[in-house]
Amino acid sequence: MASFCTDSCLSGMSQNEQAKIFRRIRTFLGEPVMGVELEDAHLEEAICMAIEEYSSYINNWVMQNRLGEMLGLPSDIDFTLKYVSN
Repeated sequence: MASFCTDSCLSGMSQNEQAKIFRRIRTFLGEPVMGVELEDAHLEEAICMAIEEYSSYINNWVMQNRLGEMLGLPSDIDFTLKYVSN
């Protein structure tokens, strides 16, 4: 299976931690009531893709919130809480 990730996105986790995550995903998908025929490599690829997608959202958010700085607006204006309402 070809991987989109250059390195394993789970490389910082122990085998025990990876097995725990894979078990949680399989349980969420219906195991043991329904058989889940996914290999660990399939689950890891899905997790990598999700991490990449989430990272792109975070990077876009950071860029939007640093736009004022990039445009040379005064740094005393706090844009970080502009989406927070009471």
